[in-house]
Amino acid sequence: MDTMKKFRAILELTRIEHGIMVAIAILTGLVSTCGIHAFSTKLEALILGTIIGLTIEMGIFGFNDYFNVEEDKINAPNRPIVRGDISRREALIVSSIFLAIGLSLQLLFITKLTIDSAIILYLVTLLDMLYNSKLKKYGIIGNLAVAFSTAMPFIYGATLICPLIHIPLNSLIFFLISFIATLSREIIKDIRDLEGDQKAGIATLPQRIGIERAFKVSLALMFIAICLSPLPLFSVKNKLLYLPLILITDIILGYSILKLEKEEKWSAECLDKFRKQSLIGMGIGILAFLLSSL
Repeated sequence: MDTMKKFRAILELTRIEHGIMVAIAILTGLVSTCGIHAFSTKLEALILGTIIGLTIEMGIFGFNDYFNVEEDKINAPNRPIVRGDISRREALIVSSIFLAIGLSLQLLFITKLTIDSAIILYLVTLLDMLYNSKLKKYGIIGNLAVAFSTAMPFIYGATLICPLIHIPLNSLIFFLISFIATLSREIIKDIRDLEGDQKAGIATLPQRIGIERAFKVSLALMFIAICLSPLPLFSVKNKLLYLPLILITDIILGYSILKLEKEEKWSAECLDKFRKQSLIGMGIGILAFLLSSL
């Protein structure tokens, strides 16, 4: 029983659900370059890329909790380190192992992939680690770093089999939409974590311009992302699969943030609900991007 509890704590620490979404985004980037034939002609790169992305993401999220224990005591007391289900030392070991697996696989199979994909992976991993340890304290700069690294799997996936300068337009559009939507979510997260961030000395956007103005920025960004979502219809291969799924995505994202706007008081509970709903919406959006490329 203790073993299972520890295992669940590790999955929670490393945010396995985010890792799976990253793996699907990488798959989407790769498939966008050669369609359904990727599953036969580029299967090795596909498998390697998704495993690398999954393990790197799990390692990065583990380090996020490792560095943010003090903030999490206020903002997220249910996190596994704070509640004692896994020690900080164990979190460090687990996160290091996952990160090492991903980085090593990229290096070991460098001849099977591309130099461009290796450069992107190492630079984004460095950016993520800088965010965990330093950039988070610089507010909007940290938000931009998270949004960039969250959207980069679409680019990384494409560069697994082709140079950066030759990646398809769809991958760039997917990157842009994901970047803007994630930036919106990150600002809402800063509103949710305002108390803990203030005590930790983190100068977030809500602290600099106020909660109301920060929310308006987040609202505008989310609707920009929604307005951009029809763009792939002009270039994707499977429009019939893309259209209904992206409509569902837009409805979920639009509904979740408009519901927040109508709240008289933003409690931690309603802000957490937005984050969960928007994560589901973005997950469906990634699925739309993937299926539209087949």
